[in-house]
Amino acid sequence: MSERQGLPTKGLPATHAVLAQFDCDSNLSSVTENRAPAMLEVTGLPIIHHWLDRLKAAGVEHILIVSSRLCHQLKDYVKQGERWGFTSVEFISTGTITTWRQVLGLTRYVSEQTCVHASLNAFPMQALQEFSFCHDYWGNWEASRNYTLVPYPIQSLHNLWLINMWELRIQETPRFSNAIVDGSTRVEGKVSAGCRVVFGSQVTVSDSVIGGNVYVSESTEIRQCVVLNDSLLGSHLRLNRLIVDGSFIYDVDSRQELNIDDPNLFTRLQPQQRSVPLGEKLLACLLLIVTSPVWILSRTRKSCLKLVTGTDYAGDFITRKISVSYLDINNQFAVRVPWLIQVVKGQLPLFGIRENSATVKRVPGVISRADFSDQTSITLQLANDYQTNHQSTTENLLMLVRWLHHVYKTGASHATISQP
Repeated sequence: MSERQGLPTKGLPATHAVLAQFDCDSNLSSVTENRAPAMLEVTGLPIIHHWLDRLKAAGVEHILIVSSRLCHQLKDYVKQGERWGFTSVEFISTGTITTWRQVLGLTRYVSEQTCVHASLNAFPMQALQEFSFCHDYWGNWEASRNYTLVPYPIQSLHNLWLINMWELRIQETPRFSNAIVDGSTRVEGKVSAGCRVVFGSQVTVSDSVIGGNVYVSESTEIRQCVVLNDSLLGSHLRLNRLIVDGSFIYDVDSRQELNIDDPNLFTRLQPQQRSVPLGEKLLACLLLIVTSPVWILSRTRKSCLKLVTGTDYAGDFITRKISVSYLDINNQFAVRVPWLIQVVKGQLPLFGIRENSATVKRVPGVISRADFSDQTSITLQLANDYQTNHQSTTENLLMLVRWLHHVYKTGASHATISQP
């Protein structure tokens, strides 16, 4: 990791550092009940490991770690700092601490020499030298000689997932540390796997972080997930955008906490594909017959429609393209009549919404309430909101009749409709 980040050999104005693990109100209790917050993993290594990597590379030699709970876990992991080569490592186990003032009252470093203070409830996203003089990452504690480092607070499960995905994104190559990988395992995108990881047969893993001592059973698919240490994943699971810690699961998109034994797990975690109801397909067939004279008498032009099917680990939209036709006609209600074929195929709904964008961020339909608005951004939004949340089947059918009337109505071109 140090090589990737390009850490400096000397970058801080101090050789001493205080690392404090605070007791803060957070949404991490589900994964920190029996784990110190500083032992939460980012790309398979505890947060405290990342801090010590950076501090050592930046010239720090003496470390003092202050913690109020589960301090023994930090001691067992860091020991005397021999893996990093620190001159000395000390620990203070104390009562509840929530502020730096409490921490500084326990340490002797403040009065003796310049000292760096780092929060173990946060993650050092960049090399220390890069932000040593950046006010966005550094905050002075009442005196210019005492530096408090707060780069990226991890105070929720969502933040923990985001920082793992960010670190994975800037990772140069897939990282497998003594993992046992079956020959049928498919690795897609960037993957980080810790020690003693076993992938069973027919496993697919994509853009995910797998901690140490993890076993993944056969035919399981893992996409954009963070699997913490000591987890066992059963077979034939479809896991997408999750944090997994043993039997505990956090769904990033719904922000719900689940259990791996939840009977709804298999359906709730699979990507939800919108299916076109049979009734809409039958209506589309009928409308194709009714509107056939308009189609026969008009020329068509081909185009591609982008549909958003999900998001990647960076939050960018994942799209797929479908080929559609438009009628070359001066009737903006009839222009999308060929889309009825896509409805019959199940690719588009008959009743949908209209987006004023080149990329349709929500699935469009042939007929939309927004078609009858004045096409400003506000009215489009209001029409889309009403149709999504309030419109009934009866209103959809009435809108269909109204739409069909406009398809055959001459001079309907005054209603300009936004096309993808």
